[in-house]
Amino acid sequence: MSGGGRRPRRERPAALVSGHGHLLRGSFWLLGSVAANAFFGFAFWFIGTQIDTKADVGRASALFTAVLFINYASNMGLPVAVARYAPEDDEPSSVLFNWALLYTGASSVVGTALFVAFLPGSMSATLLQWGTPAGFAIFLLTVFGMSCAVLVEVRLMALRRWGWVFGRVAVVGLVRFALVPLHPVGDDAMWLFLVVAGIPALSGLVLAGGLVVRRRGHPLRPVPASWRPGLRYSSVNYLGILAVQAPTFALPLLVAIEVTSPQYAAWYVAFSITSVLFLVPHTLGQVLLVEGGKGGANLDRQVRLALVLALGFMAVVALGARVGSDVVTLVYGTAYRDASDILPTLVLAGVGWAVTSICLTRARVEEHVRSIVTISLALAVGILGPALVLVPDDGIDGAALAWLVGNGLAAAVAIVVTTRNARQRALAADTEWLGAPDGDEPAGALSPG
Repeated sequence: MSGGGRRPRRERPAALVSGHGHLLRGSFWLLGSVAANAFFGFAFWFIGTQIDTKADVGRASALFTAVLFINYASNMGLPVAVARYAPEDDEPSSVLFNWALLYTGASSVVGTALFVAFLPGSMSATLLQWGTPAGFAIFLLTVFGMSCAVLVEVRLMALRRWGWVFGRVAVVGLVRFALVPLHPVGDDAMWLFLVVAGIPALSGLVLAGGLVVRRRGHPLRPVPASWRPGLRYSSVNYLGILAVQAPTFALPLLVAIEVTSPQYAAWYVAFSITSVLFLVPHTLGQVLLVEGGKGGANLDRQVRLALVLALGFMAVVALGARVGSDVVTLVYGTAYRDASDILPTLVLAGVGWAVTSICLTRARVEEHVRSIVTISLALAVGILGPALVLVPDDGIDGAALAWLVGNGLAAAVAIVVTTRNARQRALAADTEWLGAPDGDEPAGALSPG
């Protein structure tokens, strides 16, 4: 009896992770970074809520939300392009990274100018209290610095300098923690904003400068041949990134405009906890994007591993948020009861986000533009559409419900799109193996050997 009918032997668990040490090592380092960021962020806002009024916390967090929104709107798709086209420790990758810094600087200027021109009245009193030029400069430096920090993190991941990524998070957290009680300026809300936004921005500027000068020669020459596909890739993915990240940045801005400062303080506390937890699937996706783009990578196995890690983590924390949301009130005080009420709904949406983020990363590795756009639009429309209706009427409760509905819808779309792509790949592989795309007999069917 021939062995052709035997079922293929299933891979052992060890085989699933063998050969992917960089993916696992990078994932654990960055998960540690997420944990450190969560701890120091908690410490910062905990102290802020204890020594400042709920209204001051709301004003500071609303302005910080605006910085994050402009940072997101002006990113130009550069982080994914740097991860994809500057993955090596060589001159072409370094030059491409330096051009990305220059590009993000220009986009930060444009984004800041537009924001200040259309500055919401609820934020102008805080930002422009020292005059429009000073307010513009402060906002620009924070936007540009935080844009640099994102690119630096991606570059360090590509260089597999995981310890540096963790170290930056730890240093930023420690400095924030030390500065938050000082209040050397008259406006407590402004000081909170300067600490929470200014310290990570400063770290981004310093490390970006260090990466630029670490190599001798002209920082922008010679321009590598990969700049054209890299620019095209960033431009295409920019639209997808705008869509997939729109809920994360546009939804808080919508809430900040629609609700009072005390209500926004409660929303920000709950959403900050949620955002840190959502960073875990996102971080796994970033590592997958970097490692999946390297030669010899087994993308199918890496995607399965990343999906198991992301889904498992989000399922556990969703259960924890459901049974332990009252911890928010115990920690922050009874004034933040509304934050504990919306936290379980916000975190539960992370189960859907785990699926969406990994599927979206696979599409980026494969440069499947249609899939990137489809999944991204499903997430954006699924969240922001309901939010435009629910937030004006129901405030932060409506925003939490819109967040849950949209993430669930996007996960369903991501599964459908990824399954369809897998079937198309299998069909293409079968067609290539048969060697008969026009219906001829399989190549080699009549060959003697």
